[in-house]
Amino acid sequence: NEQRVATRKVVRRAMTDASTHLPNRAAFEEAVQRALLTGGPGALAYLDLDHFTLINDTASHAAGDALIHGIGSLLKARLREDDRLFRIGGDEFALLLRGEPETMEPLLQQLQRAVENYRVGWQDHVLNITVSIGLVNFRPGEIEYARLLSLADAACLK
Repeated sequence: NEQRVATRKVVRRAMTDASTHLPNRAAFEEAVQRALLTGGPGALAYLDLDHFTLINDTASHAAGDALIHGIGSLLKARLREDDRLFRIGGDEFALLLRGEPETMEPLLQQLQRAVENYRVGWQDHVLNITVSIGLVNFRPGEIEYARLLSLADAACLK
């Protein structure tokens, strides 16, 4: 029993971002590949915090970490029950969304406004940031994993 508990802890640690306690890139890759094989329609959204390095450069890396943590909590609190949030990189989050394509745009617009209205007080600074979001709708069995990621990344850069 102790060994099973220890194994679960190791797996959880390997699949969780230490800073935000959200599922990490490894968990994201696993979840997306599973979603591409089973279930109904969905979407993948990439969220890239714009000019995040300015926060680290002007306020500090600790301030940037506080902003990332806060935005992760903000996003998670605004998701629907079947949606999943991941931190996949330094200033990047990903959403694995369930549902029909017409439901995605309003949700992402709401999330974008929430991020842009979010403020963190840090020492003598008030930190805020904007976010770029790329969205790709999909149906299981119709697109390959690498293509989906490429399209979501390209959509985020528009």
